[in-house]
Amino acid sequence: MPTHDVAVAWESAARDPGGVDRIVRDASAMLGVVADGPCELSVVVVDDGPMADLNATWRGKDGPTDVLSFPQRTADEASPIAGMLGDIVLAWGVSERQAVDHGHAVQDEIRVLLAHGIAHLLGHDHHDEDETARMAAMETRLLAALDGPVPQAGLVARAAASIGPDGGVTRA
Repeated sequence: MPTHDVAVAWESAARDPGGVDRIVRDASAMLGVVADGPCELSVVVVDDGPMADLNATWRGKDGPTDVLSFPQRTADEASPIAGMLGDIVLAWGVSERQAVDHGHAVQDEIRVLLAHGIAHLLGHDHHDEDETARMAAMETRLLAALDGPVPQAGLVARAAASIGPDGGVTRA
């Protein structure tokens, strides 16, 4: 089994309740089910302000988002998944609020967001129905690699489930 180098920087004012170690373990486990060789991944946990700045710079959107991914490899599905995958940035404040909304611990929300970020780094997206289904399946596969209780749905499946019959977003 290839080894993976996961670097985590905790740049949030929130206390790190073992989050760095858990993110390293979870990311390594997720990469273990998809990587063809050793991989490198960096994860940065930030507060909402820096995330809002990144979201404005890279996506042209106001306010913080929950996760951003910055791939370092091409999305060519024929290329092996190895080497430097890229960077994932997680917003701690958004993660806390979403955890409350979905009735689970913030650490579980971080797992969902980490799976979503890794799926993006692997070349998945959710711009059309077919790719959304493939990305949701990848998130499920990544979450299934984890020990202990695992959130039942990835971010893509969760978002799809919250869209009402009229196209509007509903709250669970």
